[in-house]
Amino acid sequence: MENLKISKIDILKITLWTILFFSGLALIFHIRWLIPYLKFGFLKNQLFNQNPLAYFFVKISINCFYIYISLRLINLLKYYNENDFFEKRSFQLFDAVIVSCLCFATIFSTEYLINHFDDLIIQVPNLTLWGLLNISFRLFTKLLVFENPQTLYLLMAILIWAVKQFVAKALEIKSENEAFI
Repeated sequence: MENLKISKIDILKITLWTILFFSGLALIFHIRWLIPYLKFGFLKNQLFNQNPLAYFFVKISINCFYIYISLRLINLLKYYNENDFFEKRSFQLFDAVIVSCLCFATIFSTEYLINHFDDLIIQVPNLTLWGLLNISFRLFTKLLVFENPQTLYLLMAILIWAVKQFVAKALEIKSENEAFI
């Protein structure tokens, strides 16, 4: 029975491989649906209130990010199993995850803007500074706060940046301790 004991690292690896599998499967299906759309301009399933090209771009790019980050995390966990600690190589992973979070927020915001561009009525002859500020504020609150909140991705990027700073300080203290001994 002791052989059946699964460590937390193994559970994380299983979860990452599952994410990798389903992201790869989703990537294959979205590319498979994109090709007939580009060739014939026809979708079997209608996307309500969505631009099909924006939809496919978002789904394909998000799944590529998931695959990339999952592979990087699997490599990091493998390295952690071998050495029992993180090293400066982990900073590259932190940077990749931070950039991915910011890219998620940007991609989803762009998709929202493309799909709801008609909602933003801009009257060019009557456009004043106050009108531009009003439209900008309305777009900002509608986009980031109410209808399509991207704050989760921004908070994740900030949280991972804070963890990166903590790991950097811990590695600095570790190297000082090793030098002292």
